[in-house]
Amino acid sequence: MFSYAGKSDIITINMKKCALFLLSNMIFCHCAFGTGFLTAQKFPTTYNDVSFADRMRIEAEGYEPFESEFDNDGVCIKNCAYQGITLKEVSELSRINTENALRESLQYEQNKNNLSLDAQKILSANYKQCMYRNYAVQPGTSGPWAEPLIGTPYITSPFGRRIHPISGKDSVHNGIDYRASIGTYVYTPADGRVTKIKNEINGYGWYVFVKHPDGTSTLYAHLSDILVNVGDNVSAGCAIAKTGNSGSSTGPHLHYGIYDSRGQPIDPGRYTGRSTN
Repeated sequence: MFSYAGKSDIITINMKKCALFLLSNMIFCHCAFGTGFLTAQKFPTTYNDVSFADRMRIEAEGYEPFESEFDNDGVCIKNCAYQGITLKEVSELSRINTENALRESLQYEQNKNNLSLDAQKILSANYKQCMYRNYAVQPGTSGPWAEPLIGTPYITSPFGRRIHPISGKDSVHNGIDYRASIGTYVYTPADGRVTKIKNEINGYGWYVFVKHPDGTSTLYAHLSDILVNVGDNVSAGCAIAKTGNSGSSTGPHLHYGIYDSRGQPIDPGRYTGRSTN
């Protein structure tokens, strides 16, 4: 037997077909394009969220850009070298890394006749002519033994443990902050090559990295003006930038960091003779 379907029944059937078609297409799209097509994505927010490959790239570039933060029990909660590392462990690692870097720098000074190929390239290059120079820095210096500013600049925040000025949490500061008005000239304390220039709006602002013959690298951050380019070879005492207040900063200053040959932060005060640790 056949039954007659009225107009309203036909409309109902067509609506059901349309609904089924749309549902099947949504399922197809979901499968074809992956879960990311319909679900929210999780983006990395801390060092621990970064993939292993990215961590290796960060370390290979010679710096760990963010300050670690810790909870009330001294366990790292943000920008950790590895999950669960404690404030005490970080302090001890910093001390060991600094001691090793100083030993390597002194050994380099004693063995200049047996230079690495990279160091030979730096020393044999034609240095960028300096318009402004800090004459207190000896020409040919191969390690960051001098201050990055003229004279004895006032230290507003030393290397190591501190209360983060923005988050208010216990943290480990990977450099030294010097008080300096905007536009103060910044000088490289040793011969070197400019390896990185970048602007991090939510971090160091405008910053410069310089690699030195003894294997260390120096970082100059929160700048207002940069006087060099990546690849430039600069001589000890040469002005490379001007201080500023860029990035995450509570006021005009220079953040100055030193990193060992493995890209680990070390205490700049141990090189300049003004360590508080």
